[in-house]
Amino acid sequence: MEFVVQNKAAFAASGGRPFDPAQPTILMLHGAACDHCVWSLLARAFAWNGYNVIAPDLPGHGRSDGPALETVEDLADWSCDLLDAAGVGDVVIVGHSLGALIALEAATRLGARTTALVLIGAAERVPVNEGLITAARTDIGSALDMMNIWGFGRKAQTAGGEMPGIRQTKTGLRLMERAAPGILASDLVATNAYENGAKAASTITAPARVIIGAADMMTPRKMGHALAGHLPNGHAVEIPDCGHMIMAEAPEACLRAMRPLPGQTR
Repeated sequence: MEFVVQNKAAFAASGGRPFDPAQPTILMLHGAACDHCVWSLLARAFAWNGYNVIAPDLPGHGRSDGPALETVEDLADWSCDLLDAAGVGDVVIVGHSLGALIALEAATRLGARTTALVLIGAAERVPVNEGLITAARTDIGSALDMMNIWGFGRKAQTAGGEMPGIRQTKTGLRLMERAAPGILASDLVATNAYENGAKAASTITAPARVIIGAADMMTPRKMGHALAGHLPNGHAVEIPDCGHMIMAEAPEACLRAMRPLPGQTR
């Protein structure tokens, strides 16, 4: 799907199904240096079972025009504008990592239009290692290696994933290598600078779920539980033996943790 958002072209995947105004809609927001592809399996699972899916490439990522936006707040505004461009009213918002921070901010802007919230690999505050930010600016190869080493759990790193023949760390590396120059650094700076997570979460009354990888090194489990505690109608679900890239490492477990969507019956 293609839209015009803030006077620039924006691309969003639909999970392979056309938009149906009679169905509920899910907005899926990806993390740093990624694009809509991280949602491939989950997007299809929902799109072929009664939901519209909008899984955008954030500005400057994938097939969406740049430049990248520099703050979580600006990305949240863009996400709300995307929904307006798509003609979407009520929405379920799903976000991973940086996308989860954007989801928090977007939900505060949308108010009652947010019918449910799912935050994956999330925390109210995600401090980023300064060495990683420096590497993203000056030595992108090393930065991408660090992202994938820290991002995937031990099981995924030892070829113990759910999809035979696919090395998840290499797939993650190839995905991030596609990002345009400067995108990873911009995303990491935006992530590191965001400090409004706890306040935003406390204002969101929609049913919410925080999905946690028990072996996550980027947003450790205690941070996910703390975020769930700030959400008035939130609770946490842990996936054992799983790192930060939950949708890739354990897609079936992630889907089970999402279903039924908070406040939904299917």
